Amino acid sequence: MINTNTIGGTIRQGFLDAAYIWKHEFKTIFHDMGVMIFLFALPLGYPIIYGLIYNPQVAREIPVVVVDECRSPMSREYARMLDATPQASVVSYAANMDEAKSRLASEEAYGIIYLDRDFEKNIFRGESSHIMLYSQMNCMLIYKNLMMANTDVVGAFNSEVKKKGLAGATVKQESMSIEPVKGAYISLFNPTQGFASFIMPAVLVMVIQQSLLLAIGMLAGTERERNRKGLLVPLNHHYFGTFRIVLGKALCYVTIAILASVWTLIVVPHIFKYPRLGNTEEILLFTLPFILSSIFMGMTLSCLIRGREFPMLFFVFLSMPFIFMSGVSWPWAAIPKPWQFVASLIPSTYTIQGFIQMNSCGASLHEVEFYYRWQWGLCLFYFFTTCLVYRHQLRKTIYMLHHPHEKAEPNVEY
Repeated sequence: MINTNTIGGTIRQGFLDAAYIWKHEFKTIFHDMGVMIFLFALPLGYPIIYGLIYNPQVAREIPVVVVDECRSPMSREYARMLDATPQASVVSYAANMDEAKSRLASEEAYGIIYLDRDFEKNIFRGESSHIMLYSQMNCMLIYKNLMMANTDVVGAFNSEVKKKGLAGATVKQESMSIEPVKGAYISLFNPTQGFASFIMPAVLVMVIQQSLLLAIGMLAGTERERNRKGLLVPLNHHYFGTFRIVLGKALCYVTIAILASVWTLIVVPHIFKYPRLGNTEEILLFTLPFILSSIFMGMTLSCLIRGREFPMLFFVFLSMPFIFMSGVSWPWAAIPKPWQFVASLIPSTYTIQGFIQMNSCGASLHEVEFYYRWQWGLCLFYFFTTCLVYRHQLRKTIYMLHHPHEKAEPNVEY
């Protein structure tokens, strides 16, 4: 027996109780298939599924229909140049726009190039010719690639037209006249301009956060359903201490989350060859406060969970606002200040920004120091709120222990 009348004995008993809670939480997890799906299958499988969906990362050979009302050598040359681009593939020619629209509706093609009957005539007159692009807008990636292909062909076509107007000029004179200042487009840190390399770093971080929130929420809902009084803290003397409850549960979750993070943030980018310029040790060190703050945030919100299925409705619904406010799908500077403040309270927000800078751009831990310090601040904040929540829940449990015939939970103040 441990003498709990001394400070040393109390501390020792507290750590033994935390170890008991840690062990009990592990048993609960491995006996609950739903929680195991969230903690293991979700972080292990989702990144692979997303990676396979977005592989290859760029949209190539998008089917296009050409409506050529000019039917001249120049219009046919333009169509051939468009077909030669890696983004577009001319699959057929339509007699008119109605026929082209029907093929677009049946998804035989995803874009229409329209050349009017005066296309060549206007060029010979020295006037501007217009080329119209119609594209399906249900996928912005298709529209972007078709627009890029059309813009590149227009530039190359204009250069050829200008060359024909410089009869007798040397090659150097033609070059200086057509392109006096040469420009080059270089995509830093994403040379292939792949969609997966752009979006997947944010998705990988969100997968870790969501798996923890869903698993912790489901465990809390299950505990309330099993307890006939609807208590979050069970009637067990090992749980009679706020710090030991929080420490025992958090140690269990963080053990699993670290293993899932190594797979999700280190192994998956290596498998799919996403940009990986950061230091592995620094990335894992940067991820630690994110894992802890996500766990404590989930434990804090678990006080709202009344049933096992509630987390699926609550946290899955929040996943889209979380990723929208992270600054990936919309520029961070364009997000209103009040929403920036709300987003800064979500662990994934600054973690996504820091992880992209470290993993994709090669930044060091020192260069993302602000994000790193903020995550530790969130960790302490949510640790404090978790202690308040479980202190309140523990008081309810102790109250019910001394009033076993109560049918409803009492309103116990903090």
